[in-house]
Amino acid sequence: MMFRSLVVKFGRVKVTSIVTVVTIFASLAVTYVAKGLLGLPVNLDNIILSILSPVFITPPISWIFLGLTLKIHKLEEEQRYLATYDSLTGLRSRGAFFSSYSALAKLVERQQQKLCVVIIDLDNFKKINDKYGHAAGDETLKAFSSILIQNLRASDLAGRIGGEEFALVLVDTNIDNCMRVLENIRQHCESCVIRHLDHIIHFTISVGVTIPDVSVPLETSELLRQSDEALYTAKSTGKNRIVNYQKQQMIMS
Repeated sequence: MMFRSLVVKFGRVKVTSIVTVVTIFASLAVTYVAKGLLGLPVNLDNIILSILSPVFITPPISWIFLGLTLKIHKLEEEQRYLATYDSLTGLRSRGAFFSSYSALAKLVERQQQKLCVVIIDLDNFKKINDKYGHAAGDETLKAFSSILIQNLRASDLAGRIGGEEFALVLVDTNIDNCMRVLENIRQHCESCVIRHLDHIIHFTISVGVTIPDVSVPLETSELLRQSDEALYTAKSTGKNRIVNYQKQQMIMS
């Protein structure tokens, strides 16, 4: 693993050169030791042979071996990326999102910070797929993820947890800031124009959000349930809107 890290850090050419130089010195050392043990003098031919052998043999062998090492490293990196990020949107995959969310929630709870848990669903996404094809649906998902990335901070968490369903966790924020960010995202989606082949596609989103009281810690699963309930309300009352779970509960009580 350490050797692979050095190969990645310094590159194939540099490592091949270093290995060749080391091999030359090793070859010279072996020649001197062997001759010394046999009681024979080291002549110029011995020295030249000790240098030329590694020069011609080591580089091609090292080049092939290092190439395989880099290829293995690249494959492992790709597998690690695919396990962490959704290949279509570039957002965290479902498993990676929930893992990061659990760790982030514990940190936020210890620091007594507020967090905003959000679930977003693209409205009528099946109709886009059925009418324009799955490639158009993919373009819509990519456009939406791009809007998310542009409107979120580096400290915020975003993931694709289903086909057209996404989850966000905005940390160290209050309800006003959270709603402002979500409204910006909603408006950008509403005004977004996607051109696919000869078609122009528009889409909207429905959003469910919850911001728990920091004095009453809740399980991460409960916060997601609340956001999902708020999302259901957004869907069932007309779509293309944001519903706050807490305010919904106040209205209903």
